[in-house]
Amino acid sequence: MSGEKLLKPTEVAELLQVSITTIYGWTSGRRIPFRKVGRLLRCDRAELESWMQRESVINQRFVTLPARTPTGLI
Repeated sequence: MSGEKLLKPTEVAELLQVSITTIYGWTSGRRIPFRKVGRLLRCDRAELESWMQRESVINQRFVTLPARTPTGLI
């Protein structure tokens, strides 16, 4: 580990402003990047920040898509 910052689940929850239960659910479903250090769950801060940027772009695309009706755009 060359100077990388590994975050504990509580730190990840605080950073993402979600509950610790959500973090465990996301790691269980492999929705966020994580690794196991022995039996401990840890997230690399740089990988997590990259994931947050990708998710932000994806969510932004969904939000900015125009609504459609059967006949076309609203």
